[in-house]
Parts: sequence; C-alpha cells; structure tokens
Amino acid sequence: MDRRKFFKTGAAAALGLSAGAASAKVSSAGDKIKFRGVMTALITPVDANGNVKKNVVAQLIEHNLKAGIKGFYVAGGTGEGALLQSKQRRDVAEAAVDANKKRGKIIIQVGSIHAAEAVELTRHANEIGADAI
Repeated sequence: MDRRKFFKTGAAAALGLSAGAASAKVSSAGDKIKFRGVMTALITPVDANGNVKKNVVAQLIEHNLKAGIKGFYVAGGTGEGALLQSKQRRDVAEAAVDANKKRGKIIIQVGSIHAAEAVELTRHANEIGADAI
C-alpha cells in the first residue's frame, strides 16, 4: 500500500472502492446507520497462548445484549487494540460479529501506527459485516 496514495485519494479509493460502492455497503437506500442507546467497549479475552477466547466473547455479547446494551466497540475501547496482533484483532472482530447476530451494532477499532495494517483491518471489518469502524 502506497501511503501517499492512501492519504491523497482517501481510504475508499486506496481500498479500491468507489464512493458509491463504499456507501452502498451501509444501505441500499442511502440511509445512514443510526446508533442509539448504550454501547459498551468489549474486552478481548485471550488464553495463556494469546488466542482469542471466542466462546467468552459470545458469552459477553449475550450477557450485555440481555442487559439492554445496544452495541459494542471491539478491539479498542479498553486500550488493548494497539497491543494485539493483527490475527487477534481479526479473531475478536469475527467472534463479536458472529455472536451479535445483527442484534446490536458493532464498531471495530482498526487504527494502527502502520497504514497497511489499518487498511487490512478496515477491509476485514467490511467483509465480516461490521456496522462501522
């Protein structure tokens, strides 16, 4: 990924998406996604080997949804996002989207000090069906 292209043309162009294609993912009617209610930062549970505990992510999502939480900020709100490896970040994002089953909103933190990693995490969040980044 050429950083100059990324910053000069914008993220959508750098990802190979037209402005129309990028917004089409949000809604075919052109409506913006609405965020309402209480949303919480989701912790990233890992085992002794650093593997994301996907079953615990599912339990956390379920518990919070039953308590009235309307969405989740994944891999960043508790500060661990910058400390996780890319695979761990993708794993927790996938686990959260899968467990959520479109019942709440999912916002995934994709920021990185490496532009290429941020772009890859953005692509991944789009592919798995996150509501926002």
